[in-house]
Amino acid sequence: DVICFRQGTLPCVEVEGDDASTMKVIQETADQVARAPDGNGGIFPALQSTGCLDDMVKRGIRHLHVFSVDNALVRPADPAFVGYCISQKTDCGNKSVWRAAPDE
Repeated sequence: DVICFRQGTLPCVEVEGDDASTMKVIQETADQVARAPDGNGGIFPALQSTGCLDDMVKRGIRHLHVFSVDNALVRPADPAFVGYCISQKTDCGNKSVWRAAPDE
């Protein structure tokens, strides 16, 4: 089964100044604020607000593999990683690598 749901959005802002203390709201049109997806963490409130979590509970789904769309190296539903997390009874797991340089 595949279920599609909408992730939330946030107003677009432009940071002004070096210390990011001032932000300017970006307008889509003269009377409409520009909006963008609310980021990687937005999936969690979206799952709740759309009823997807309730649906997963009803269907007996106990585990999720969530990853960022901009992670080109992720192995979706990586059986070794997901299996390890389940065997260790973790609430969540994370795989990462160190950056080679701060600007990469």
